[in-house]
Amino acid sequence: MSPRKKFFPYEFSKNGRQGKIYKLGNGTFKTHFIFAHKTYQNTFSTFENAKEHLNAEFDKLDTQPSDAQSQFPLKRDRRFYWELEQRLQQEAEGASLHLAVDFFLTFHKKKSFKPLPVSECVDKLLASATANGTSNLQIRTLKRHYNHFKATFGSRKIHTIEAQEIAKWLENATFKGTGTKWSTKTKKNTRGSLVSLGTFATNVLKALPQSGEPTEFEKVPTPKVRFTTEVDIYTPEEMQKLLRAAVEHD
Repeated sequence: MSPRKKFFPYEFSKNGRQGKIYKLGNGTFKTHFIFAHKTYQNTFSTFENAKEHLNAEFDKLDTQPSDAQSQFPLKRDRRFYWELEQRLQQEAEGASLHLAVDFFLTFHKKKSFKPLPVSECVDKLLASATANGTSNLQIRTLKRHYNHFKATFGSRKIHTIEAQEIAKWLENATFKGTGTKWSTKTKKNTRGSLVSLGTFATNVLKALPQSGEPTEFEKVPTPKVRFTTEVDIYTPEEMQKLLRAAVEHD
């Protein structure tokens, strides 16, 4: 006896529920049914797989609704998520997939930032400092320091600049008019202004990742100011004059 010929769309019913299987032009089969006023569809390589899917789904909707694929559709098969759970248990001290997702989202929020060029960060910092009542003298000092920095790094995104670059720039910085190298004190003060820029870019502008680590500006070694005094050497004649003056006026 020859098998009964199938007509499409093929109607499938179970437990009072109705579904259909469509045969597509590429030889695959699509299931279709409505549950709670929502349409659910899936595609399978064979008619048997499509029919088994409807059969299983209609059973689960009555007996195990929380495990029904139509209720909670997954982009991958159940084995994929089971393997992820196994890896977490073996390699992450029994962590669950839920905990892993929470950790990633927390980490991602800390790492997320809005890249901005140095020039824009500087302008926003100066505007904020002015609005918050910073003295004119301090504003002028900041502008002087930042203008030097902007001349080299103004167009760069601030998160791409590394401590080594900043340290090298400070080491070789010179005054435009004379070509004289900066004093150690000038380098130290400029570094302080740059550290403030990095902090502002991180906490206010979100232009640097909030990793909890020091910014690249803070990683630059602080130039050490050395205080040296000249030693005066007196001749015997000069010492005699000093001693006579001390005796006469003591």
